[in-house]
Amino acid sequence: MNRALAAVRWLAFWFATACFAFMLIAVVVQVLGRYVAHFQIGNAVELAIFAQIWLAMIGAGLAMRRGTIFAIDSLAQLLPLGPARILSVAMVLASLGFLGVVIYGSFALIEIGYDITSPTMEVPMWIVYVPVPIGMAYFGIETVMRAADRWNDPFGQEAPAITQEEKS
Repeated sequence: MNRALAAVRWLAFWFATACFAFMLIAVVVQVLGRYVAHFQIGNAVELAIFAQIWLAMIGAGLAMRRGTIFAIDSLAQLLPLGPARILSVAMVLASLGFLGVVIYGSFALIEIGYDITSPTMEVPMWIVYVPVPIGMAYFGIETVMRAADRWNDPFGQEAPAITQEEKS
């Protein structure tokens, strides 16, 4: 199980990195094309937008893993361990419920995406919509894992350490 999770985290990290690099290159090419060579590359803009969508969906799980998701938990930090654990579990369940609704709703988008294409590249839009359930499922996994990692101090200040396995 730990190996599978480490593999998913590794894949998510490198996929997000590739999306970011691709997005950066596409925008630079578009800017240089427009202002230096005086031609526009509409494809570059559209592809950068698609890469940004993928990056945002996968990046949500990465942000959860590193504890950089915005949260207001100053009152929860004052709770004793038992009630803090109960609140943590309730928050995870509520989050998973919300993510389940988002995932369920995304399948309607994907279905519509089979029938339409993007304006410039004419890429089937299901390719653009499919990161929603993938990213939200990964986000849900990281939500559960973060709660499990922090079971002994659910609302403490210290984020879980990033292992060497995840870095490589």
